[in-house]
Amino acid sequence: MQWVSDRNTSGPPEVFSATAPRGRRMDALHEMWKFFATTVLPANAGVAWSCFRAEIWADTGRVLLFPYDAMRKERIEKAGLCLNIPELQDKYEELESLDEDSFEAGLTAELRALADEILAAAQATKSAPGLVQDNIPVEVWEAEEGAPTTTGLI
Repeated sequence: MQWVSDRNTSGPPEVFSATAPRGRRMDALHEMWKFFATTVLPANAGVAWSCFRAEIWADTGRVLLFPYDAMRKERIEKAGLCLNIPELQDKYEELESLDEDSFEAGLTAELRALADEILAAAQATKSAPGLVQDNIPVEVWEAEEGAPTTTGLI
């Protein structure tokens, strides 16, 4: 995967974006965490964060990841990343054709599976340069929810 910065096209925070190759979602999540540890965290030097926040935007097939202060409501990061996952958007669009109950059940199952994969990839990448602390909280949020849907430690 190739990570591209939007530094020249937008204001802060800087966002690094990449697209996961089809059929390699877990590999892409591992790479996401490595890139986060080696590039995004150093770009946030001086930011007082308390955890890492991953947001899943299924309708657009995106996972956002950034350092976060759980005690504040506003975002504080200088840099974050966006991993585009085409299969996630495909699944969302497939589920949209179902009745409301089936859509909700299918989407919930897909989001929980992805949240578990995000946390598993974080755990597996714990030894990456930049992740020098132990027991860093990770919160996984579904788009526009008022609280994290899954939490873990790396």
